[in-house]
Amino acid sequence: MENKRPWTITTICILGFIGTALSILLILAFLETVQTIGATTGAWYSSYFMFMTAAGFISMIGFWMMRKWSVVLYTLLAVIGCVVNIVTDSEVFIKSYGFLGMVLQAIVIAVGFYNFKKMR
Repeated sequence: MENKRPWTITTICILGFIGTALSILLILAFLETVQTIGATTGAWYSSYFMFMTAAGFISMIGFWMMRKWSVVLYTLLAVIGCVVNIVTDSEVFIKSYGFLGMVLQAIVIAVGFYNFKKMR
C-alpha cells in the first residue's frame, strides 16, 4: 500500500510546479536579461540558473512521488544557491529573492524532513 501524500507536500509541489513553469517562461522571455546578469557575475551564471531551475523541478517531482532523495536534493540545491549568491555577492539575489526566498526554502526543507519517514 502506498503512503498517502500529506496536504503540505501536495501544496508545496503544486506551488513548486507553478514556480518552475514561471521560471522557465521568464528564462525564455527574458533570455537577454538572464545573459546580462551572467555577464556581470560570470558567463557560467545563466547556465547555473537554468540548471538550478531544472534540478528544482526534478526535486518537486520526487516530493510529489514521496521520495527521500527529493528532500536531500532540495536541501543541497538550497545550500548551493545560498553559497553561490553569497560568493557572487549577487544584488539580483538580494533584491528579488533574499530573506523571503530563504524562509520559504527552509519551510519546504522542514516539511520534507518532518515527513521523511513516510517517504520511500
